Amino acid sequence: MIRSKGHRPWVIEVIAVLVWACILSLPRASFALEGLGDANDPYRIATVEDLLSIGLDPNLWDRHFVLVADIQMDRVLGQALVGGIFRGVFDGSGHSIGRLTIDAPGKGYVGLFGQIGPEGIVKDLVLEDCNVVAGSFAGILAGSSEGRVIRCYCDGQVKGYEYVGGLIGQDKGQVQLCQVWGKVEGGEIIGGLIGRSEGKVDRCSFVGQVYGTEGVGGLIGAGLGQVVSSQASALVYGDRYTAGLIGIQAGLVDYCSASGLVSGGYGVGGIAGSLTGAIGCSWSSGQIEGIDAVGGLVGLGFGLVERSFSTGSVYGQEDVGGLIGYSQCQVSNCYSHAHVIADRSVGGLIGRQFDGKISFSYAAGYVDGLLAVGGLIGQVYEGSTYLSYWDIQATGQKASAAGRGRTTSQMKAIQTYLGWPAGNWVIEEGQGYPRLIWEGSRGQVIEDRPDLYPSGSGTRQDPYRIDTVQQIVSLGYMKSYWDRHFILEVDLDLSNIDPCQIWPIGIEGDGFRGVFDGSGHRIVGLGITGGGNYQGLFGLIDADGLVKGLSLEDSRVVGNRYIGLLAGCNKGTIQCCKATGLVQGQDTVGGLVGHNEGLIKASLAHVEIEASRFAGGLVGVSKGHIEQSYSQGRLQIADLSAGGLIGANMGDISQSYADSYLAGPASYVGGLCGVNWGWIEDSYSVGHNLCTGDHIGGLVGSLEQGTIEGSYSAVGVVGWRIYVGGLVGWSYSLDAVLLSFWDIEASSQLASYGGTGLPTVQMYSLQTYQQAGWAIDYRSECQGPDYIWTIEHGKAYPKLCWQTDSCTCK
Repeated sequence: MIRSKGHRPWVIEVIAVLVWACILSLPRASFALEGLGDANDPYRIATVEDLLSIGLDPNLWDRHFVLVADIQMDRVLGQALVGGIFRGVFDGSGHSIGRLTIDAPGKGYVGLFGQIGPEGIVKDLVLEDCNVVAGSFAGILAGSSEGRVIRCYCDGQVKGYEYVGGLIGQDKGQVQLCQVWGKVEGGEIIGGLIGRSEGKVDRCSFVGQVYGTEGVGGLIGAGLGQVVSSQASALVYGDRYTAGLIGIQAGLVDYCSASGLVSGGYGVGGIAGSLTGAIGCSWSSGQIEGIDAVGGLVGLGFGLVERSFSTGSVYGQEDVGGLIGYSQCQVSNCYSHAHVIADRSVGGLIGRQFDGKISFSYAAGYVDGLLAVGGLIGQVYEGSTYLSYWDIQATGQKASAAGRGRTTSQMKAIQTYLGWPAGNWVIEEGQGYPRLIWEGSRGQVIEDRPDLYPSGSGTRQDPYRIDTVQQIVSLGYMKSYWDRHFILEVDLDLSNIDPCQIWPIGIEGDGFRGVFDGSGHRIVGLGITGGGNYQGLFGLIDADGLVKGLSLEDSRVVGNRYIGLLAGCNKGTIQCCKATGLVQGQDTVGGLVGHNEGLIKASLAHVEIEASRFAGGLVGVSKGHIEQSYSQGRLQIADLSAGGLIGANMGDISQSYADSYLAGPASYVGGLCGVNWGWIEDSYSVGHNLCTGDHIGGLVGSLEQGTIEGSYSAVGVVGWRIYVGGLVGWSYSLDAVLLSFWDIEASSQLASYGGTGLPTVQMYSLQTYQQAGWAIDYRSECQGPDYIWTIEHGKAYPKLCWQTDSCTCK
């Protein structure tokens, strides 16, 4: 009896375990839930117990469920209700689950569903008064989803560390027609709707508050997918990459909007804090506050922004813009009416344009700042600006780093927008600013209006004939004509044309690809003073482009980088062209061309140049070929790399010369070329090099690579710092200078990194050059094609044969 009683508890325990194991082996819904769990007869959820039973049995996670009553949760969960991957269908049928509370600090994949698999669908569900605390991958509905979430509505609070969203922590599927109201808090990648989205978000919204540190958005923390027709009205706080809609955007945003207050540190915007993707047909109307890279639409931009706008207000310290704070974007057909107030690099549209292209855009909001303040753009480094404007009166700014200023009445006139492409804009003439067509605004459609050339058809055989000032000016507005053929039939005087009305022909990424034949005629009084990059009569001549037989006289061009009287940048061919006038710029500035990657032949510049760096009398920086060309004039250089002919050469220079006066505190300055990495042959320099920095040479300031052959210098060199030479200031190798000379008397220099120094009498001597093997003729005009040089023996320095050839275009 005693033994039997002693073993009875053990027997009971074994029996209990066996019975429970048998129960668990049965489909739980077979006794707990109504329905068969398939699409035609889903399991019906009516109570808290029904709902909890789903989470207890992984065998149910690929079945169909329908919520048939509103449920109020009466307990706190320690993890996701469905802790694994849900692959079934959960139809809320419009019913609600209230007071869902999950307290799981430090845990991942937390929500009503821990994870929704690719086959999973959750739809028509309302989650009310919810509270979720977790670690990473957390949301009220799901920690992570790769399936479809449709017409779900949540309100409540979510708090976690990373990848936290009001609805879903991370989504790789589709989220459609969902709304969230509430508060979301976390660290990195925090969004009102979704923390991280790699799928598609369509017609969704968030209203509430979002707090985080990095990648914080009113709708999405980090977006790599597509977001369409969605919006957020939120109070958003973050540190880096913070926005009213998406903190970090690498995908596509289309027809979206954001409003509310956004406050952050670096990379703060209305639609995107950081953008590497694309934004189209979207707008922001909130108050944006930050420190650095702050914009009404985008804080830090590297992608594409088109047909979008911003209103509201933008406040910051540096790189602050009405549309974009710091931009390397391609921006087209955009506008801003936002008020912008900051310290430095402040613009009505763009705070700092580091690169990219801005076209067909405008700014008309108040702008105020301390340093580098512009009505359209505060500061420009690289990139280009085309047919873009700011309202001088509305912005309160008379200047901009790029673009063209207009009065309010001009901004409301359709004529201002000549050249803007059709299908994007409307305007009520004299009543309002242009508005985007997709906004539904009334007005006259702005269209590209060509038909400017009644004579010719634009072909090689029948080029368009230019014989009026309006025709040459309008060509800068007409991108669709930049692959045609043109011929100038008369001299034109542009002296009475406002420089702000002139746009260069050809821009970065869309250069002039046609043929422009000046046929020996002149354009007098060209003025371009709007600032920006790629400034000249031609902004950019593409590889297929040809400009020939054209003279520019008494011209003035002012800009930032890639500045020249004829062209800001040449990748094609320039032949028999001439330019005289004044050029002012910061970087890559030339009398004829700012930056050359093509061929310049038989061309010249007589100019005065004021620049900081990489400036040349003919070309600022050359990576192409320069033949039988020359420059004369005066260069005032503040920083480094300047030359009488070329500032910096990485290409070939042959049979060319410079007669220039160079002055300023600059270093790396040469009478012909400041810094050389290429090939220089049969060329020379005369004049004066009075720059006071280091690496100063009569011909070349610094020979970093390449070769100098058969060339000479008779430039007066005044330098008292290191690396100063009569021919070359410094060279990587003395053997890189071949058969070349300098005048020790004219230069006042006895030393050089290469070459041979001679007194003037020997520099005037035919024998000096014959002994060096130069192809030189002693007669005043070269006799025969084999000669390159000619000299008046004992009277002057050698000259190039083409200088005395009356048949050569000079």
